[in-house]
Order: sequence, then C-alpha cells, then structure tokens
Amino acid sequence: LVTTGAKVLFIDPIYLAMPAVDNGNIFATGELLGQISELCQELEVTLVLIHHLKRSAAGKDGPPELSDLQWSGYAEWCRQWVLIRRREPYEDGQPHRLELYAGGSEGHGAHIAVDIDQGVFDPAKPRKWDVLVQSAAEAKAAINKRATEEKSTKAEAQRRSDVLAIVEAAKAFLPEGETKSVIRDKAGISATRMNLALAIALKEQRLYPVSIQKSNWRKPVEGFSTKQSEQSVQHSEQSGIPSGGPPVGTPLSPLGEECPSGRSTDSEGEQSE
Repeated sequence: LVTTGAKVLFIDPIYLAMPAVDNGNIFATGELLGQISELCQELEVTLVLIHHLKRSAAGKDGPPELSDLQWSGYAEWCRQWVLIRRREPYEDGQPHRLELYAGGSEGHGAHIAVDIDQGVFDPAKPRKWDVLVQSAAEAKAAINKRATEEKSTKAEAQRRSDVLAIVEAAKAFLPEGETKSVIRDKAGISATRMNLALAIALKEQRLYPVSIQKSNWRKPVEGFSTKQSEQSVQHSEQSGIPSGGPPVGTPLSPLGEECPSGRSTDSEGEQSE
C-alpha cells in the first residue's frame, strides 16, 4: 500500500485472504478485521471487503440484511455496505438482473436495480459491458409489464390451440355436425375455454351453426359443423346475420331460426322458460 500509494484496497473474496480461524467465533474474526482496519486507517486507505451472502438469502422475501452475511463478525464490523443479489434467475444470453441495497451507520441508504449485459462469447468479436441502472420501482414496473405480456402471449397461444382443437373435433361429425358439449368433450377442453374458442371459430368462419335432429330428441337443437348447411346460409341471408352465424348460445328452432325471446332450447330438445 505504501509503495503503490493506493487509496482504496479491495480484498476479493475475503475468505481467501483470511487465515484458518473459527469462522463461527465473532471474537477471532473481530481481532483479524480490527488489525487490517487499523492499518488502513493509519495509511488513509479505504478498505473494501468482498464477501458472500448465505444461500438462504437468495430466495428470501424482502431485502437482504447484514445478518445474511456468511460467518460471524462481519456484520458487526462493517460501517457501510452494498448487498447484491439477483432479482430474477439468470437466463442464457440475457442480462444479469441484479438489485443493490446500500446503507451505512450514518443513516444513508438506497435500493436500486442494475442490469448488466456482458453478451455471449464469440471469437469474432469482443464481449460487452452494458449497464442499465433503474430505481427499484421502475424495475418492479418492468417486471410486472413483462409478466403481463408473457401471460397475454400464453393466453393467446392457448386460445389458438383451443380453436384448432374444436375445429378438428368437429370434423369427426361431418356432415351433420354436433352439439357444443359433444364437440367440447371430444376436444378435451373446459366449458369456459370452449365458449371462447367457439366464438373465435364462428367469427373466423371455421365453424358454422347448424340445426341437429337426433332420433331420441323430439326437436332439433343447436349444433356446429365445419360445413355451412344450406339452411344456415338461407337463414343468414334472410335475417342479415353474417355467414359466421348468430352469437354463441343463440338457440335455433327446427327451421334454424332464433327461438322467441325468453325461451331457449336445452340439450334434450325441450324448450324451457
């Protein structure tokens, strides 16, 4: 230190520079740290120790604390600190998303988010060091936005998959078509997902409403098919309803017309109030 005239001394990591002492003994650790601290004070050198947090600190709720430092004596010794941990698990090719908690015995403190992008190894070009510093609130908002976008993307993928599933299921019942519940069961999706997928399939004209008459039912009921029936086309032209058909759940009379207001057709073909 005297020769170099250094004003700051980093020891990284501290455990490699320490002799083999009982790391659970606060008194032994304190004696060693006290000696090097006294030397640095005499030379007016700022001492910075690079230490490790306990593994349990990585997944704890809330910010890391000095009590999360490995081994005894370090939390009691330091007078100012920067505690660093990942705020999100690392993904290959993505930046290191870190959070920093700074504080000191004088009462100062800060909580910031830091993204460090080092790039990936490429013999043809050097690595990079791009740093983005944000407030904790900004980082949290970005995380929430990304989670919302991922959720939306996943939901859209699920909807497209469900539409494909019910269209493929409906093909098994050509040319007559089948009821919504039968198509839903064959597609293997829930009633809620079926309703949404059916609405999309009708809008995109991948399914069409048809009137189904079965031998054990007295009256026709609403069904759906990948083929548009002549009856459905005529009804659409007369009523002005787009060829995609009436809204999902609109019951059909034996002639393919909407049932009178206040009446619906159940799965057995009976009309109920």
